[in-house]
Amino acid sequence: MIGLTYLNYASIGLMPLRSAVAGLWPYEIGGLAFMRPLFTRHGELRDAIARWLGVTERNVAFMGSTTAALHAVARTFRWEEGDVVVYPEGDYPANVLPWTDLMRHGVCARAVRDWSAPFPERTRLVAISTVDWTTGTERPWQDVCARARAAGIWTCLDAIQSAGVKPSTSADVDFWAAGTQKWLVSGFGLAVLVVSDRALADLEGPWSTPISLREPPHLESGLVDSARRWELGWVTPTALLRFRASLRWFERTGWDEVSARVRRRRDRVHERLMAMGYRVISDPTAWSGIVSCDPAPLDAKAVVEAGYRRRIVVGDRAGCIRLSPHCFTTDGEVTRTLDWLWRVKSRGLDG
Repeated sequence: MIGLTYLNYASIGLMPLRSAVAGLWPYEIGGLAFMRPLFTRHGELRDAIARWLGVTERNVAFMGSTTAALHAVARTFRWEEGDVVVYPEGDYPANVLPWTDLMRHGVCARAVRDWSAPFPERTRLVAISTVDWTTGTERPWQDVCARARAAGIWTCLDAIQSAGVKPSTSADVDFWAAGTQKWLVSGFGLAVLVVSDRALADLEGPWSTPISLREPPHLESGLVDSARRWELGWVTPTALLRFRASLRWFERTGWDEVSARVRRRRDRVHERLMAMGYRVISDPTAWSGIVSCDPAPLDAKAVVEAGYRRRIVVGDRAGCIRLSPHCFTTDGEVTRTLDWLWRVKSRGLDG
């Protein structure tokens, strides 16, 4: 964006113009005459998502947000008193509250710090996120999900900080969720929920809605045998069309190329911050698009606010500055941000 230096995709991604334009037309303005072609595009988008994630279109559900998707997963099971669900300690509330809310049903929701430890007895669900949202370090989600599946435990993966950056799913994941507003650069209003074949075969879904009927509105048609059983209602068409445009760009560019571009940018930020004397807390091996550093003795929030006054946008989390460049971030933006942080380090907030 002209005049804006932006390294904060882990919060909200800058929407490309192509995606914004794709979502401008309000299909509802023509009623069903305009909406009917949109139903075909729904199917096309499911197919495209399925190709990306290595599943089939029947595994793909559209939700309004990552939070809604995870709450749908939480409602899927017939919980019994004493059942256990585990989730990452200190995780973002979207991947905490769906599980702690289950305590009202007698479920034990346990926060986990050491993922190498054995799962507690009676664990029915492991809910893990791909990335620590404060440090940017990738969690050992692949190993955790593999161990859980080997033990007959259901798995749920919050992939919002990996989707659009690097591969973020495996055959051991039963539920995969990611909103499109961050690294998928498509704005609010849509999250993708992928439901595994195992879950489709063994679980009924969290609710029954008209959209989950085989032939709406005919009740006698029965429910579909797909992830649409997890959909609560229609997602706004503009959100779907924005994501459709973004996904096409990612596909043309190639996911490996996207990942390589993000890594080059985050590695440059990481190395330069260390050279400047910042204490970088992110892991360059278990990497994500996030690089977090401690600006002590300066206050992270104050540094971020100083950046906003210069139209340099980064984030702050847990007392650290969080920088998150995407493949769209230019070399000039990275240079301007790093030069500014050097002045902050050497001269203070007025540098």
